[in-house]
Amino acid sequence: MIYHVDGVEYPGNIDRTEEATNLPMRQLKDVRYLSWLRRLPCCVSGKSGLTHVHHVRTKRNCCAGRKPDDRFGIPMSPDLHLMGHRIGWETFERRFKVDLLEMAKYYNCMFFKRFGRWPRGTVINY
Repeated sequence: MIYHVDGVEYPGNIDRTEEATNLPMRQLKDVRYLSWLRRLPCCVSGKSGLTHVHHVRTKRNCCAGRKPDDRFGIPMSPDLHLMGHRIGWETFERRFKVDLLEMAKYYNCMFFKRFGRWPRGTVINY
């Protein structure tokens, strides 16, 4: 059996655990949100200028090798973003004493207050 998710075919051995089945089927892409994040200073160092958008991964928000939704993005300086990928995000969080998922929630709230809401029908599963 073949499953279709966002126009991509996956074989029938998709994870059917409760966590995996609670995922939204549609991945949210929001250019306006990403553009807004890129103009903000780094969420860890506070350094302004060029920032990358790091997409925070959890067990619930990414599957089958897909990047998490844009609503899980946070602004991060390029050097810290690269460091996080090199040392691993759990180690990164311990080293800098930060909670990246909580930061993603914070930036979502800031965006909501400033621009309104996500597209209609969007449910955020943290």
